[in-house]
Amino acid sequence: MRLLTKPGGNAKLTHGTNGYLPYVLHLAPARSAGEKNVCPDATPECIALCLNVSGRSMMFPNVKGRNPILDARIRKTQFFFQNRTEFLQTLRKEIKNAVKRSNGKAVFRLNGTSDLDFLDIIREFPTVQFYDYTKSPQRMHEFLLGILPPNYHLTFSFSGRNADLCRSFLARGGNVAVAFARPIGVKYNRPETWEGYSTIDGDASDLRFLDSKGIVVALKAKGTARKVSGNRFIVGS
Repeated sequence: MRLLTKPGGNAKLTHGTNGYLPYVLHLAPARSAGEKNVCPDATPECIALCLNVSGRSMMFPNVKGRNPILDARIRKTQFFFQNRTEFLQTLRKEIKNAVKRSNGKAVFRLNGTSDLDFLDIIREFPTVQFYDYTKSPQRMHEFLLGILPPNYHLTFSFSGRNADLCRSFLARGGNVAVAFARPIGVKYNRPETWEGYSTIDGDASDLRFLDSKGIVVALKAKGTARKVSGNRFIVGS
């Protein structure tokens, strides 16, 4: 079973790559694989609108009620929980091979649709760049303190219920990703600021480790998130 999605396999990761080759690990989010929660700090609002059910994963027609991409993510998640040792061995091998093939241009996001601690793996590859979005206050706090490996970059995510934490991390020079409403049929205009902090277009590139410090990464609502109203995870919905 292949764990990592290769460059080009995720539409968003093909934008603004600046010569890098991004690889991403997609698991089945929250408890959708019938296992433990892989997104422990997720809220009901963000679970309901998870990007797991947008983009490429929704381009494939269901076969007998099944979606091959979502099914693969479930199998990977079950593999993670049911045979952790073999899962991590496979992940190490894929990272090594990707780095070798890419001439050092491979970068890795191990939490494409999860929010797990892969720090042991990251520490094994000190010259390789890893990055993630996270809703974990503890992990973000440790990142800003410089406790985490220097080859690991984190962007905190607004959940709809953690605005105070977002403001605190921004004030400390951290970055925060925020999803903004983009109703169908309405032109999207990225707000210039959020909570007093300047925004950048987070959809222009996924390489968050290249961002300046203390900024808001503005993301357009995607998939089912474009159709909702009153969900506080999507600002302006």
